[in-house]
Amino acid sequence: MPMYTYNCSNCGQVFEEAQPIIERKTCICPECEQIADLTVGRPASVIPFQLGMFEHIAHNPIYIGSKKELRENCNRYGCIATGID
Repeated sequence: MPMYTYNCSNCGQVFEEAQPIIERKTCICPECEQIADLTVGRPASVIPFQLGMFEHIAHNPIYIGSKKELRENCNRYGCIATGID
């Protein structure tokens, strides 16, 4: 099931919830138990890591086989890795 971000207009709580696609428009707020609305335009909260050749870290493409290697190489070459925490 996909994760969606909701904003409760009653208490201001922003939260994520796994919902079936058909039921994604509204969700019950865990704080005040009122109906919260789907927040549109927020990126997905989970970005799966894919190992392979990374071309934009160093001058030449390098093979990255784990999140740890990606972190280490980004630190070495002064870039920022997203979606690995």
